[in-house]
Amino acid sequence: MRVRMLRLTQRLSLLGACSWPLVSGVGCTSFGAQTVGSSTVSKTSNSTNGVVQASFTEKAVTSLESMDENWAPGEKAYIEKDYAKAEKHFHSVAENTKNSPLLAEKARFYEAECLRMQNYYPKAADTLSRMLNDFPSGVYREKAVGIMFQIANFWLEDTSEEMEKKSKGANWWSISSNYIHTERTKPFLDQEGRALELLTKVHINDPTGPYSDKALYIIGVVNFFRGNFKEADIAFSQLVDTHDKSPYRAKAAELAIMAKNNSTGGPEYDGQKTADALRMVQQAKKNIPELAKERGEFLDRQIIAIRTQQADKDIQAAEFYQRTGHPGAAYFYYELVIRRYPGTDYATRASAKKAELEKEIEVARNHSDGFWGDMRRGWDRYVLGQKTGELSAIKPMTDADIRNPAAQSPVNDLPKSMPTAASPYGR
Repeated sequence: MRVRMLRLTQRLSLLGACSWPLVSGVGCTSFGAQTVGSSTVSKTSNSTNGVVQASFTEKAVTSLESMDENWAPGEKAYIEKDYAKAEKHFHSVAENTKNSPLLAEKARFYEAECLRMQNYYPKAADTLSRMLNDFPSGVYREKAVGIMFQIANFWLEDTSEEMEKKSKGANWWSISSNYIHTERTKPFLDQEGRALELLTKVHINDPTGPYSDKALYIIGVVNFFRGNFKEADIAFSQLVDTHDKSPYRAKAAELAIMAKNNSTGGPEYDGQKTADALRMVQQAKKNIPELAKERGEFLDRQIIAIRTQQADKDIQAAEFYQRTGHPGAAYFYYELVIRRYPGTDYATRASAKKAELEKEIEVARNHSDGFWGDMRRGWDRYVLGQKTGELSAIKPMTDADIRNPAAQSPVNDLPKSMPTAASPYGR
């Protein structure tokens, strides 16, 4: 049967992102006795038996095959396309602990192949995962990873169709979601989750192979589409950091920046993600020239969104300290906002709050609480060396005291406030 091509990232237009092809050479790959939609490199589909046209004449194990009586009948049944019978023989060979690791790995691989030829894709994927766990550096690793990648791609067909419908503005009730599958080729439950799990195994078992960057990219795209921005950020950031020559690196960096911005939770939460996003924008401008050239305006908007969220966080911290009776800390943060974001509405607001705070402290300094209040302040001043309620206890701030990671950023037109989740498109 012929199935639709998987073009996940072209369906992100509904999110406001530009369209781009997932991988080059998208098409249908012969998958043994079946045809399974895929988007992988052409070298895995240049044979009549799909991604794998395995021969039984590998020199490394030929001399070992005669050691197990189940090998010959299994080979014969496989050639005769009696895959159910061949599967049992190969399983027996793989389970025999007296066989060499090379023969056991080969038998396990062909056990998975027999399952795949019978359309038991979930069982085939589990068998290949077991083979990779038992033989992580085996000779069949890349072939197994290629099959797992294509099975995962096939399982994401429904997700691809859903993306396409949403990109065309379809209502949620018109999009059918099949949560249960009874056919052999698909998992009974959680097809998308199983596909992402399989892609993760592809990356883990062959992190420098030809499928690793593609697996990370698809993981990131699916999670981004679902709104799982933290998981999307992890996948995209890994791709950017570990695959310098990947054709998907530029788009992965763009999506990683958006995912970081949308996973912060707002200025009330930890600001590490916004700092990471700002650092990635700066690195993208320096290290990914094609992104800086084609999406320079987008990067500038992201800087504005990041700096807006940082300004909102700093001024909220200042107001918190002022509200809870910590004038020194509040004064520090107001000064921080003034120096970090000069000429913005945040700086104007901080200046007004700072002046208000200075007046309050001056009033408190000149206010008398009676005999015992004066005695307490005198004790603090002359015995303990403290000057209660006076600004002189606050050391003047210098430029060295203030971390200013992006003074060169275009922040003069920042809005007054920031939404809870920073918009990745500057709207």
